[in-house]
Amino acid sequence: MLADNPHGLDEELIADYLVVRKAAKAPVTARIWSGLNAKLEQCKAFGIQPAQALAVAVENGWRGFEVEWVTKRIGGQATGQPSRHHGFADRDYREGLIDRGDGTYAF
Repeated sequence: MLADNPHGLDEELIADYLVVRKAAKAPVTARIWSGLNAKLEQCKAFGIQPAQALAVAVENGWRGFEVEWVTKRIGGQATGQPSRHHGFADRDYREGLIDRGDGTYAF
C-alpha cells in the first residue's frame, strides 16, 4: 500500500487506518485501497486534504469511508446545494395580490 500512495499519506496514519480495519475484521484489499484513494481524491473538491479526511475516519473508527461522512464531520456540506426549506418568514405572500379590504385578497 505504501507503494501505491498517490496522496503521500503519512505511514503512521496508514498504519492507524489498518489497525481500525483489522479491529473491524475488514481486511484492506487492493480494491478497497483503490476505492479509498478515489474517495480521498473526491474530498479535495470540498477543500479537505486526504490526510485530514483519513484522520477523521481513523479517529471515529469507521470501517467504511464516504466523502459525505467526512464533510459532515468537518462541517462542510456534501451536496453543495443550499436548503430551500428556510426564509419563509421573510417572504411577502401578499405581493401581487389585490387587498379587498375585508381581510381577503384577489388575484
